[in-house]
Amino acid sequence: MALEGKYRPPDRSKYLLADEIERLLKAAAGTGEFERQFLTFMANTGVRPSESNIVKASDVHASESRVRIKTLKQKERKGSSKEIFRDVDLAPDYAKELGTLARSKGPSAILFPRSRQALWGIFKRTAVKAGLPDTYTLYSLRHSRCIYLLEWTKDLLYTSRQMGHSSVDVTSVYWHCTPSKRNDYVNSKFASFGVKKSTPGKPPANPKE
Repeated sequence: MALEGKYRPPDRSKYLLADEIERLLKAAAGTGEFERQFLTFMANTGVRPSESNIVKASDVHASESRVRIKTLKQKERKGSSKEIFRDVDLAPDYAKELGTLARSKGPSAILFPRSRQALWGIFKRTAVKAGLPDTYTLYSLRHSRCIYLLEWTKDLLYTSRQMGHSSVDVTSVYWHCTPSKRNDYVNSKFASFGVKKSTPGKPPANPKE
């Protein structure tokens, strides 16, 4: 049954399948360490591109498998001067890698100090190198992350909070799911991209409506 309202699931041309993400990260590894680290971060967190270049080393809590993200869109939408943060959970193996990167910088250092335009350009050039469709953008990794979270966890509210969506209505267009426990997700259900070989199930050809 089609969903009513203003929210619609992303078209298939807007998100990457698991093997395409691995191809992207493999191409990034052959380009440069910054490119590899940045795109691996985006694939494993699904943060908004506008949030990615303000993450500090002190925001990374590797021992707790999480990274603290300043949620820009909700702040802007609510018109509040109060900063809003969310904790994004990480697969343990990726948390370890991100922790190593954070420790190599000062606590106040930005992990990916580039302009938004430069970061979008990194994705586009790497996608071309990987032979991926030109319909993909940096935001496609966010769509992909949301789809995989719902597939792995079957938890609508949890995924909505992880993605920083303004409401579960936004998340619900990606998948129908049921509640479970956070620790189970992090310890046994998350798969990571670009860290070690993993074979998470692929999402369906289109998100469920």
